[in-house]
Amino acid sequence: MITIFNGRRRGLGEIPTSQVYAKIDIMFREYLHLFKGAKLAVLLAISLHANEDGWAWPSYETLSRETGYSQDKIRDALSELCQMTIDGHRVLLRYQPQQTGGQFASNRYLLFPTPEEVEQYEHSGISHQPGIGFAGRAVVAKHHNKPEPC
Repeated sequence: MITIFNGRRRGLGEIPTSQVYAKIDIMFREYLHLFKGAKLAVLLAISLHANEDGWAWPSYETLSRETGYSQDKIRDALSELCQMTIDGHRVLLRYQPQQTGGQFASNRYLLFPTPEEVEQYEHSGISHQPGIGFAGRAVVAKHHNKPEPC
C-alpha cells in the first residue's frame, strides 16, 4: 500500500543524487482517514529521513521544524503511529538504544516493521508508553542497539 525507497538516482547528464521516493497505492484511500494532521506529517517526515533499511532517527526538534507541529504534538503523533496497525501490520516501531555508560542514544524509527522485527524489538530498550513522560520511563532491558516499544 505504501512503499518507501531510498536510493541513488543516476542518469545521463545528471549528477548522481540520493533520493527518497514514496509510492502510495490507490488502495491507501481506504486508510487515509487514520492519518489526520500531525500523524500524516510525522510519518512523511520520518519517511524522508529513512535509510535504505527503513530506519530513521530525526530529532523531535527536526520533526517539529519540518512539520510545523509542536514537540508535544510530535510525541502524541509518534505514540499513535507506533500503536497503529493496518491489516495487522504495524506502521512504525520506535526504540532508543542504550549506549555504554548507561546513557541513551536518540530515538530510532523503523517504518512498516515486519512481524519478525516487531517480535525481535518489542520488549527491549526503553518503554515509551503513551501518557508516560521521560521521567516515568522504565528500563525494560539493557541491550545495546535494541529497539523499544512505543
